Amino acid sequence: ASQRRRLAQDHAMISNTPPSDYFFAGDSSDDLTGLSIYLVGPTGTPFESGVFHISLRIPPTYPQDPPKANFTTKIFHPNVDGRTGDVCVDTLKRDWNPKLTLHDVLVTIRCLLVFPNPTSSLNEAAGKLLLDDYEAFARHARLMTEVHAAIPEKLKKDVEETRLRDGAGSDGDALPLPSSPKKLVASSSGSNTALKQTKHKRKPSKSTSDSDGGDSGKENVVTAR
Repeated sequence: ASQRRRLAQDHAMISNTPPSDYFFAGDSSDDLTGLSIYLVGPTGTPFESGVFHISLRIPPTYPQDPPKANFTTKIFHPNVDGRTGDVCVDTLKRDWNPKLTLHDVLVTIRCLLVFPNPTSSLNEAAGKLLLDDYEAFARHARLMTEVHAAIPEKLKKDVEETRLRDGAGSDGDALPLPSSPKKLVASSSGSNTALKQTKHKRKPSKSTSDSDGGDSGKENVVTAR
């Protein structure tokens, strides 16, 4: 009963106040064991021209165990399996904390599009390209977005309303990726810097952490220098 109440609270939070760049389309479902939502490509990234459908599968043991996240829209991204759409991020694995919510999970996924982590890749080709030649990675990611995530006519109004609602990114994390692979710095561990942004909204600074980043703001970070 307590788990069901927690799930209901999490769903209500997202329904009432969707995270930045997210929106629902169509009829809502009473099934609390899953979540179907759309993510508008964050401004300033190779994904900004598209809209991506994301599915969360929530286990009976939630919140003790994390949900499984999946892109049902094809995307070229180091931390998303190119075949299954599964998302790889420590927050949904070893760094999961039962205090985290579905809202936090969605914010983390969005931050992955802003700052991918090439050192923890499910799509090795994307991770290698990102490190070796950022411009080539960006071109490929934009092309894949145009082909697979083009905004359909029926969702254009929702996308426009979402962008108007959120402006340039109300969570302060809609920043462009560094323009050169030499400016990409990724360390080896950490988990919840992106989640801290949901608790403490801030303006963009010269150094912004990855969705996988550590509490110090220096771990698992893609930093423009």
